[in-house]
Amino acid sequence: MYPFFPLSTRSRQRTVSFSSGVSNMDILYRTQKKWRQLARESGRKREDTRNKELEMIEKFCEIDPMEFFAFPSNDPPPPPLPLELEIYPTFAEFIEMGGASKHVITNKGTQRIVWKVRCSNNSLFKVLPVFAFLDPSQSMDLHIVRYEGPVRKDKLVIMYKEAKAEETDPKKSFLIEGVTCKMILPMITREIDAPKE
Repeated sequence: MYPFFPLSTRSRQRTVSFSSGVSNMDILYRTQKKWRQLARESGRKREDTRNKELEMIEKFCEIDPMEFFAFPSNDPPPPPLPLELEIYPTFAEFIEMGGASKHVITNKGTQRIVWKVRCSNNSLFKVLPVFAFLDPSQSMDLHIVRYEGPVRKDKLVIMYKEAKAEETDPKKSFLIEGVTCKMILPMITREIDAPKE
Protein backbone atom coordinates (compact mmCIF):
# COMPACT_ATOMS: atom_id res chain seq x y z
CA MET A 1 0.00 0.00 0.00
CA TYR A 2 1.30 3.36 -1.02
CA PRO A 3 1.70 6.06 1.61
CA PHE A 4 -0.82 8.91 1.53
CA PHE A 5 0.51 12.39 0.97
CA PRO A 6 -1.95 15.32 1.28
CA LEU A 7 -2.10 17.65 -1.72
CA SER A 8 -0.52 21.05 -1.32
CA THR A 9 -2.52 24.25 -1.85
CA ARG A 10 -0.98 24.79 -5.29
CA SER A 11 -1.73 21.21 -6.25
CA ARG A 12 -5.33 21.60 -5.13
CA GLN A 13 -5.64 24.80 -7.17
CA ARG A 14 -4.15 23.06 -10.19
CA THR A 15 -6.51 20.17 -9.67
CA VAL A 16 -9.51 22.49 -9.43
CA SER A 17 -8.36 24.35 -12.52
CA PHE A 18 -7.99 21.14 -14.51
CA SER A 19 -11.30 19.86 -13.21
CA SER A 20 -13.07 23.08 -14.35
CA GLY A 21 -11.51 22.90 -17.80
CA VAL A 22 -9.32 26.03 -17.40
CA SER A 23 -5.61 25.61 -17.02
CA ASN A 24 -3.24 27.76 -15.04
CA MET A 25 -1.63 28.81 -18.31
CA ASP A 26 -4.95 30.20 -19.54
CA ILE A 27 -5.40 32.16 -16.33
CA LEU A 28 -1.84 33.50 -16.58
CA TYR A 29 -2.33 34.43 -20.22
CA ARG A 30 -5.57 36.25 -19.51
CA THR A 31 -4.00 38.05 -16.57
CA GLN A 32 -1.02 39.16 -18.65
CA LYS A 33 -3.34 40.25 -21.46
CA LYS A 34 -5.39 42.33 -19.02
CA TRP A 35 -2.27 43.92 -17.57
CA ARG A 36 -0.96 44.74 -21.07
CA GLN A 37 -4.30 46.34 -21.91
CA LEU A 38 -4.24 48.43 -18.73
CA ALA A 39 -0.63 49.41 -19.45
CA ARG A 40 -1.53 50.53 -22.97
CA GLU A 41 -4.46 52.59 -21.66
CA SER A 42 -2.27 54.12 -18.99
CA GLY A 43 0.38 54.87 -21.60
CA ARG A 44 -2.18 56.56 -23.82
CA LYS A 45 -3.37 58.69 -20.89
CA ARG A 46 0.19 59.68 -20.09
CA GLU A 47 0.80 60.50 -23.73
CA ASP A 48 -2.38 62.61 -23.91
CA THR A 49 -1.32 64.45 -20.76
CA ARG A 50 2.14 65.03 -22.18
CA ASN A 51 0.68 66.30 -25.46
CA LYS A 52 -1.53 68.76 -23.58
CA GLU A 53 1.46 69.95 -21.57
CA LEU A 54 3.46 70.44 -24.77
CA GLU A 55 0.58 72.37 -26.33
CA MET A 56 0.41 74.66 -23.29
CA ILE A 57 4.18 75.18 -23.40
CA GLU A 58 4.03 76.03 -27.11
CA LYS A 59 1.13 78.40 -26.46
CA PHE A 60 3.03 80.25 -23.74
CA CYS A 61 6.19 80.32 -25.83
CA GLU A 62 4.28 82.18 -28.55
CA ILE A 63 3.70 85.09 -26.12
CA ASP A 64 6.41 87.71 -26.20
CA PRO A 65 7.31 88.52 -22.56
CA MET A 66 8.44 91.98 -23.62
CA GLU A 67 4.80 92.85 -24.31
CA PHE A 68 4.29 93.16 -20.55
CA PHE A 69 6.86 95.97 -20.26
CA ALA A 70 6.16 99.54 -21.23
CA PHE A 71 8.83 101.19 -23.35
CA PRO A 72 8.91 104.81 -24.45
CA SER A 73 7.61 105.29 -27.94
CA ASN A 74 9.98 106.31 -30.69
CA ASP A 75 7.27 108.42 -32.26
CA PRO A 76 7.73 112.16 -31.85
CA PRO A 77 5.31 113.84 -29.42
CA PRO A 78 2.30 115.51 -31.00
CA PRO A 79 2.71 119.22 -31.65
CA PRO A 80 1.11 121.49 -29.04
CA LEU A 81 -2.26 122.99 -29.80
CA PRO A 82 -2.47 126.73 -30.50
CA LEU A 83 -4.83 127.20 -27.52
CA GLU A 84 -4.34 124.83 -24.61
CA LEU A 85 -4.73 125.64 -20.93
CA GLU A 86 -3.91 123.44 -17.95
CA ILE A 87 -4.93 123.89 -14.32
CA TYR A 88 -3.61 122.02 -11.28
CA PRO A 89 -5.08 120.77 -8.99
CA THR A 90 -8.05 119.92 -11.16
CA PHE A 91 -10.62 120.57 -8.39
CA ALA A 92 -10.99 122.73 -5.28
CA GLU A 93 -12.11 121.43 -1.88
CA PHE A 94 -13.50 123.40 1.06
CA ILE A 95 -15.50 122.96 4.26
CA GLU A 96 -18.75 124.75 5.09
CA MET A 97 -16.95 127.03 7.56
CA GLY A 98 -14.87 128.45 4.70
CA GLY A 99 -11.33 128.09 3.41
CA ALA A 100 -8.93 128.83 0.58
CA SER A 101 -7.51 126.94 -2.38
CA LYS A 102 -4.55 127.71 -4.65
CA HIS A 103 -4.20 126.50 -8.24
CA VAL A 104 -1.63 126.91 -11.01
CA ILE A 105 -2.79 127.80 -14.53
CA THR A 106 -0.31 127.06 -17.34
CA ASN A 107 -0.47 127.99 -20.99
CA LYS A 108 0.40 124.75 -22.82
CA GLY A 109 -0.34 126.15 -26.25
CA THR A 110 1.71 128.08 -28.77
CA GLN A 111 -0.31 131.32 -28.71
CA ARG A 112 -0.66 134.08 -26.16
CA ILE A 113 -4.02 133.86 -24.43
CA VAL A 114 -6.27 135.98 -22.28
CA TRP A 115 -8.55 134.32 -19.75
CA LYS A 116 -11.50 135.20 -17.55
CA VAL A 117 -12.95 133.35 -14.55
CA ARG A 118 -16.67 133.06 -13.87
CA CYS A 119 -18.06 131.60 -10.63
CA SER A 120 -21.41 129.92 -10.03
CA ASN A 121 -21.76 131.56 -6.59
CA ASN A 122 -20.22 135.00 -6.22
CA SER A 123 -21.76 135.52 -2.77
CA LEU A 124 -19.65 132.75 -1.20
CA PHE A 125 -16.51 132.75 -3.37
CA LYS A 126 -13.87 135.29 -4.25
CA VAL A 127 -11.43 134.61 -7.10
CA LEU A 128 -8.17 136.41 -7.91
CA PRO A 129 -7.28 137.27 -10.60
CA VAL A 130 -10.47 137.40 -12.69
CA PHE A 131 -8.75 138.51 -15.94
CA ALA A 132 -5.15 137.83 -16.98
CA PHE A 133 -2.79 137.24 -19.90
CA LEU A 134 -0.63 134.15 -20.30
CA ASP A 135 2.24 133.77 -22.74
CA PRO A 136 3.18 130.30 -24.09
CA SER A 137 4.64 128.05 -21.34
CA GLN A 138 3.92 130.71 -18.72
CA SER A 139 2.17 129.85 -15.42
CA MET A 140 0.15 131.91 -12.96
CA ASP A 141 -1.44 131.28 -9.56
CA LEU A 142 -5.21 131.33 -9.16
CA HIS A 143 -6.52 131.94 -5.64
CA ILE A 144 -10.01 130.94 -4.51
CA VAL A 145 -11.47 131.99 -1.15
CA ARG A 146 -14.73 130.59 0.24
CA TYR A 147 -16.70 132.28 3.01
CA GLU A 148 -18.82 130.46 5.55
CA GLY A 149 -22.12 129.33 4.09
CA PRO A 150 -24.39 126.41 3.23
CA VAL A 151 -23.06 123.41 1.34
CA ARG A 152 -23.91 123.28 -2.38
CA LYS A 153 -22.37 122.26 -5.66
CA ASP A 154 -20.35 125.07 -7.23
CA LYS A 155 -17.86 125.44 -10.05
CA LEU A 156 -15.51 127.84 -11.78
CA VAL A 157 -15.65 128.33 -15.53
CA ILE A 158 -12.33 129.46 -17.01
CA MET A 159 -12.84 130.97 -20.47
CA TYR A 160 -9.82 131.77 -22.63
CA LYS A 161 -9.07 132.93 -26.16
CA GLU A 162 -6.15 134.08 -28.27
CA ALA A 163 -4.68 137.50 -27.45
CA LYS A 164 -2.43 139.72 -29.53
CA ALA A 165 1.01 140.75 -28.35
CA GLU A 166 0.20 144.48 -28.37
CA GLU A 167 -2.84 144.11 -26.07
CA THR A 168 -2.23 145.24 -22.50
CA ASP A 169 -5.67 145.33 -20.83
CA PRO A 170 -6.96 141.75 -20.30
CA LYS A 171 -10.52 142.88 -19.60
CA LYS A 172 -10.79 144.83 -22.85
CA SER A 173 -8.92 142.13 -24.75
CA PHE A 174 -11.38 139.48 -23.66
CA LEU A 175 -14.29 141.52 -25.05
CA ILE A 176 -12.81 141.31 -28.56
CA GLU A 177 -14.55 138.77 -30.78
CA GLY A 178 -12.82 135.44 -31.20
CA VAL A 179 -13.02 131.72 -30.54
CA THR A 180 -13.57 131.14 -26.82
CA CYS A 181 -12.56 127.88 -25.10
CA LYS A 182 -13.80 126.77 -21.70
CA MET A 183 -12.48 124.74 -18.79
CA ILE A 184 -14.46 123.64 -15.71
CA LEU A 185 -12.99 123.59 -12.20
CA PRO A 186 -15.33 121.73 -9.76
CA MET A 187 -15.52 123.17 -6.24
CA ILE A 188 -16.43 120.66 -3.53
CA THR A 189 -17.68 121.72 -0.10
CA ARG A 190 -17.87 119.15 2.70
CA GLU A 191 -19.98 119.21 5.83
CA ILE A 192 -18.31 119.02 9.23
CA ASP A 193 -20.07 116.90 11.82
CA ALA A 194 -20.67 118.64 15.15
CA PRO A 195 -18.84 117.06 18.11
CA LYS A 196 -21.00 114.79 20.21
CA GLU A 197 -21.53 115.90 23.81
